[in-house]
Amino acid sequence: LLLVSSSLLPSRINGVFLGAAASSPSSSLGGLLGRSSHRCAVRGDQAPVRYQRYRLPHAGRQFVHVAAAAAPPSSFEELDAYLQTLGVSNRNERARLIDLNTNPRSLFSAKRRKGVTSRIVARPLNVEADVKPVIDYLLNTGVGKDYLPAMLTSQPAIIGYSVENHIKPLVSYLEEIGVENVGELLVKRPTLLGLSVDQSLRKIVDYLQSTD
Repeated sequence: LLLVSSSLLPSRINGVFLGAAASSPSSSLGGLLGRSSHRCAVRGDQAPVRYQRYRLPHAGRQFVHVAAAAAPPSSFEELDAYLQTLGVSNRNERARLIDLNTNPRSLFSAKRRKGVTSRIVARPLNVEADVKPVIDYLLNTGVGKDYLPAMLTSQPAIIGYSVENHIKPLVSYLEEIGVENVGELLVKRPTLLGLSVDQSLRKIVDYLQSTD
């Protein structure tokens, strides 16, 4: 199982508040996506974060790993302004990206578009703690900034993924199997970022190798 991080449950570790309580199980992320187990962890010098397992709706046994730092959520305007700096110029597209990633009841999630996954774990996002680290890491892998708008449009969930627990293991595995320019591959196939190494990608590669 992949662990999904959330700050929706109240807890304190060494005096650090980890999140606000949901009003009821049905209104929480866990209530929307199913039962979950959770634990707390500390990453480097960051504040503790809450990890939870969530089964995505209509996704079989597929799980996606996202991370939420103990930071207050950014406003719509702050998220919108940051997406503008990345080159997402269409206002409606920015609104769609934000709504998909922050609103568990987003109407956009019901609209399936060719090549776009609708399986997104929506949660509050902080630009500095959640979104910017993802973008910075992708740029460091060789993804050109000019390609970011198209990547975010085709794979909206990118901005909510965990760098340490989802994207880095994916990039490491691609390098392990001989991909020389991971950034170029992700630009061409951004939907790869939606795959779990152990739940999906490794099995696909093993099958293809067995048929050679």
